[in-house]
Amino acid sequence: WKDVFSHKGALTAYIGGAFCGNTLWFFSIYMIGIGTVSFILLFIRLFVAVYAYFFMDDRYPADKMVAFATAFVALVFYSYSGLEENWIGIMLALISCLGFSAESIGKKKLALSGLKPENMVFWRYSILTVLFIAILSVLISLNAIPSEMLQLPSTLNLFLIVIACFMGSIGANIVLFYGLKTVPLSTLEALNTTKPVLFSIVGVFLLSESMTSIQVMW
Repeated sequence: WKDVFSHKGALTAYIGGAFCGNTLWFFSIYMIGIGTVSFILLFIRLFVAVYAYFFMDDRYPADKMVAFATAFVALVFYSYSGLEENWIGIMLALISCLGFSAESIGKKKLALSGLKPENMVFWRYSILTVLFIAILSVLISLNAIPSEMLQLPSTLNLFLIVIACFMGSIGANIVLFYGLKTVPLSTLEALNTTKPVLFSIVGVFLLSESMTSIQVMW
């Protein structure tokens, strides 16, 4: 408990950022699709890079800055050609980037704090589980969720969901904590830039989402 309270700021950023980021991320996916939202998440790299530059003495080399700027410009044209005028979805996705940025910064500080990664991940998912169950309960009581979305999945699908949640969330976060002990935050965020591309591929081939020819070019 002493260690928890001594790092309460970083823990709040890590858990609170994940809560706000994930909540708005799901809303924006519902409105504009996973492929487009994932490209907007490149803004996380921008927010984290600025913070790391000014407050963590983490400098990008010239080649990485050029690559980052190129990706950012491509994102602007990609978004403009594919989002039409769904500005609410765009704004929700951008605000979720701020939450995910706070999570990344808090995660880096916690990785250097001496706390056990397993304990921090346990705190994160215990609190998030309680918060998301509370939100789900409120939405169900207000009849805000279509009935077909509340049906229980089959046993096979439930098993796949559990495996995906462990590998993509719990397992990934524990591994990230150990990696952040030695890897600069800017390096991690540069590697994370591959995720939007992978998500767009998933959106097109598995979720029947579409991309314009201009989006493909960018």
